[in-house]
Amino acid sequence: MHGNRTVLEPLRDERGRVLIPGEQIKGMVRQSIGALLGAPMERVWDQSFSYRPNLMWPKGGNQQPVRLILEPRPAIVREVRDFQYAGRCYRLPSIVDIYPMERARFCRDSTLQHRYRGGMEGWEAEFNDKPVLSNRLLNISADPKASRTPVPPIRNVPIDDSVHTFWVETYLHLVDPEGGHVSPRHPSLGNDHEKRSQAIGHLKRAAERGFAKGDLIFVEWDTQKKRVVSYGHHYYYRWRYVNTVCRRRAEDGSWVLRPEVSPRPAELEKDPAGRPLHLTGARALFGYTGDNPGSAGIGSGDFTQLAGRVSFNMAVEQIPPGRTDAQRFLAPNRGFAISLKELAAPKPSAVEFYIDQSKLGERQRLDRGVVVTYGDLPDWDPPGDLAGRKFYQHNPAAAVSARDYSADSDGDLLNERATIARFVSTPGTQFRFKVRFRDLSPAELGALLIALCPDQFVRMLPEAIRNEAGVKTDGTPNQPRYATKLGHARPLGWGSVVVTVDAAYRLCDGDNGYRLELLDETSLCECVAEAAKLIDTRSLGRWLAIHDFRDTEWAPYPSRGGKIFAFHAEIRKEHSRGRRQRR
Repeated sequence: MHGNRTVLEPLRDERGRVLIPGEQIKGMVRQSIGALLGAPMERVWDQSFSYRPNLMWPKGGNQQPVRLILEPRPAIVREVRDFQYAGRCYRLPSIVDIYPMERARFCRDSTLQHRYRGGMEGWEAEFNDKPVLSNRLLNISADPKASRTPVPPIRNVPIDDSVHTFWVETYLHLVDPEGGHVSPRHPSLGNDHEKRSQAIGHLKRAAERGFAKGDLIFVEWDTQKKRVVSYGHHYYYRWRYVNTVCRRRAEDGSWVLRPEVSPRPAELEKDPAGRPLHLTGARALFGYTGDNPGSAGIGSGDFTQLAGRVSFNMAVEQIPPGRTDAQRFLAPNRGFAISLKELAAPKPSAVEFYIDQSKLGERQRLDRGVVVTYGDLPDWDPPGDLAGRKFYQHNPAAAVSARDYSADSDGDLLNERATIARFVSTPGTQFRFKVRFRDLSPAELGALLIALCPDQFVRMLPEAIRNEAGVKTDGTPNQPRYATKLGHARPLGWGSVVVTVDAAYRLCDGDNGYRLELLDETSLCECVAEAAKLIDTRSLGRWLAIHDFRDTEWAPYPSRGGKIFAFHAEIRKEHSRGRRQRR
């Protein structure tokens, strides 16, 4: 077993009872109610991503049986210029000579005059303190003079300012420690701040040196419009996608927030005091902080932030008398420890899942790319919209079999990205908690009840809506129809929970002071009926399908040769080959 694997245990009190923090329950309900009421996605981490334009360029160079619209080429810098971007000057290539790719490796001729700096935007030369790295081996010919075929170079090719702009934005993406290439998501850096600082330092010093006459660089050549569309020092240089997770580029080149994560126009309306006149469902119940782009512009003055009106107590495990630890937790014969398979869920870099692929047909009228991305190049391929919120499918089989979550192969046991979980509650374990709410309208309370306890309250919806949305009302305490997901290892089938309201009370002001008034089933039904007026019926049907505990389509995360990374890598390779080919 790999020694660097993470071990997770639940929070427990002094009596050994498992505790679920109220913030976790709140997060579950906030996402669920946001989807139910069609609210924009909130607090989405903005990240930028890049790709390698020359990935999977065949060893045969330009002697390919397919027609190419984008072709990787070596180039020699003939002229450089100072390019201004956001008040800073970058020395970039302005004119290049472009050569064909012929041979399978760099020339080892010690008299070679063309500098190959190597590394990500030249940082390898800086890292090794070597201004010339012409003897590096790569699967192309570094020496244009070594061409065995009489294909002449393309002389004096200018590089457009728009391409320079993207080179600078790629560089800024590479050195961005928050949401860029060297952020904590990087598999080789993680949270190692020293490594991250070193990498950023090398990149910055390489950028300060810039390009020079005689440098050997690599470009992507548009064979139709006869122009350079991207370039870099390294053969496998990186190039930033057009859009980011939260932002997309407008026609005038400015950045705008994606509508999927933007406040609704009505939320930006204010009264003279700065109070927002309207709020979408999740913000109306849980408030907003105003410290992120997704809530920017909502309210002003004292109303740039809003406290929520719903709070959740910590959920406490209910232990029946005489129940032993061997009955409470899984794997008592293995020290209550379970070696899990690698947790896998779509990350924003996985465009095949995170980006809506409905524009793939439009893209494939241009080239043979296999996915819609954040935009490979401006004015080239149609960038995609976000695919929506991420939910995890239920897996009822996980309650009776460990096959889908337990690591049993050598590959799983040696995978440092897989987790070891201890003191995992057995199926059927009960927890109790309280939800406190203040000043909710009947419709808001009804929406909260549906999002928190779908199996209990969707059956209270008006009959016409139940029929149109396909509501199923055959849930039982032992066989629920609808459930939500909470906790760890949800991608592996864990975390399906059914929440039931035992009693609901309203605090009333009477002649003798405050008193608690029980909300009976009729009152709760009225709240649910009011909430139904806020819910789009078609959206309700899709929402219920996601929460359906029985008729689920759970499957393990896709892999190639048993490796999840290989699945995504193969898609990247296929797309890289296809995007260069004319349809």
